Amino acid sequence: MYTVITRLQLPPHITPEMAKKHMEDSIPAYKGCPGLVRKYIGCDLEARQAIGVYLWESREQFETYFARVSAMIQAQTGTVPQYEIFETPVIVDNKSDEVIIEPFPRG
Repeated sequence: MYTVITRLQLPPHITPEMAKKHMEDSIPAYKGCPGLVRKYIGCDLEARQAIGVYLWESREQFETYFARVSAMIQAQTGTVPQYEIFETPVIVDNKSDEVIIEPFPRG
């Protein structure tokens, strides 16, 4: 699996209420998204930065998703999101008491 962290500079006019509403309004885009296991959305309003933390089944699924939404995000915010991607062979979920251990995706 792959963990992806995206970062996006927020426009100066975004208030906390606007940021939260945008996060809530984006939920349907993630529900049922092929390959997306989990998604966290957050922001630091003082730093004017939003983040997304994703867990994807494959790098290709993330890249397909990102190609589709990055232009839309840029049109809405004027900023292209930046991302980092990490191979994720170990996942510990305390809420479900689940541990997933997989080989590194490349071998």
